[in-house]
Amino acid sequence: MKEYTLVWDVAKQNDATVIQIYRRTPEFIGERNQRMFVYNDLIWQTMWEQVPYTEQVERVYTLLEGEQLKNNNHLLLDGTGVGQAVADIARAKTLQPLEIVFSAGVKEQPLYMGGADRRFGGGMEMNVLRGWSVPKVDMIDAAKVMMEQNRIRVAPDIPYEAMFKQQLLHFQGKVNEKGHTTYGNDEIAKHDDFVAAFIMAQWWFRRCEAETKALERPVKKQTEYTWNPFDYTI
Repeated sequence: MKEYTLVWDVAKQNDATVIQIYRRTPEFIGERNQRMFVYNDLIWQTMWEQVPYTEQVERVYTLLEGEQLKNNNHLLLDGTGVGQAVADIARAKTLQPLEIVFSAGVKEQPLYMGGADRRFGGGMEMNVLRGWSVPKVDMIDAAKVMMEQNRIRVAPDIPYEAMFKQQLLHFQGKVNEKGHTTYGNDEIAKHDDFVAAFIMAQWWFRRCEAETKALERPVKKQTEYTWNPFDYTI
């Protein structure tokens, strides 16, 4: 797993584009520092309004060319709706976004784009991973676990802190007439752009971590929890 993850929630209609950058921060615990515990630290974020998609791609490219992030990052892009077209523009710029498509399904599914492997002179078809279709509830559950384990820390005085807090505190689930739970923000905080980026980042972190089998703190049984990761500062 690479050290940094840039999450790109692409603006749709009246929404704003949100960029968040997380750093995977391992810390050793125990009397002899024999065990490792890993945080997912939110170190920077920004919001863009009415920025053309081509300009967004240029800005993301510039960010990822930075000294710390270059060749040391995962790039996640909300591939729902217009996101797929933006991902194609990004690939033309040599970026390698992994599209995360929010779904109402019951399990995650890989998404592929067609291609031809001509390394051996033939036209053998191959599937190239484009991204993942992920149930929104899975991302929310991942964020819940990360907060219950106190594994998310937010840099002090981070840009758009008040807006992010407001969206987190007003994000909720509602049960519809068919008994299905839908998630989103209430009338006080109508947009959930920061929350969308946030839950994508936590799902990806836990997915990568499952492959590396890093240490996790046990989750305490709770009747309530807070959505606010600002309780845990760096």
